[in-house]
Amino acid sequence: MSFHPVYYIVMGYPTLEKTEQMIDRYVAHGVSAVQLDMPSKDPYGESPFIQERMAAALAKYPSYDFFMDSIRAIRKKHPTLEIHLVVYPDVIETIGLDRFIDFCNETGLYSVLGAKDSKTLDYMNERGVVTSTFINYDLNDPQIALAKRNDKQIVLLRNAKEGITPRPGCESVRDRVAYVRAQGVTAPLFAVAGITSRAMLEEAKQAGADGAYIGTILMKQWDDEPKLWAMLDDFESVSEP
Repeated sequence: MSFHPVYYIVMGYPTLEKTEQMIDRYVAHGVSAVQLDMPSKDPYGESPFIQERMAAALAKYPSYDFFMDSIRAIRKKHPTLEIHLVVYPDVIETIGLDRFIDFCNETGLYSVLGAKDSKTLDYMNERGVVTSTFINYDLNDPQIALAKRNDKQIVLLRNAKEGITPRPGCESVRDRVAYVRAQGVTAPLFAVAGITSRAMLEEAKQAGADGAYIGTILMKQWDDEPKLWAMLDDFESVSEP
């Protein structure tokens, strides 16, 4: 697969219409992949920036049907856009697991991050949903073992994690990619966490990653469009056709 960035967006902030409009504009700038985050009622692992936007989105749109219909509209308008979805387990539980899986298959999602345990992960894979799993900054053995279980998933390889030190000899992205591949992980690898510049994105590309996730750095520029589009174009210059 060709290397490409995946751009993170919290859905529904300030409105779902704004989400859809910004995706239209991202695509016009050459973007081929986005990661959409359906807001959780308990986003315990997120930054205040994300938590505040999720709370505002849920206050405006109290049913997940609004978010599901928005993704349907995005898919209809952009049939080839690679859509990665991230949800907390409470979102899946509220929607209902089987209904959520049907929705994922209906909209042709590229990957879904949010299964609460390996049993749910396996069930989603059996039903045709491609899931995401993390390998942390320390490249710990249990997470590598989980990443090797099947090819119906993508692997998110952390570049950094507060309080965690890297495995000795695996301080660079290139070292981490090489180590994970040597352990037998064959799924697509996406570098995640802390990519804030073209140089860092280029490093992930040269390391042999299949892609990389760009987090909130772009959303933080939504009110400064000249800076936003300059930054997006800079990231996109690293993308392969």
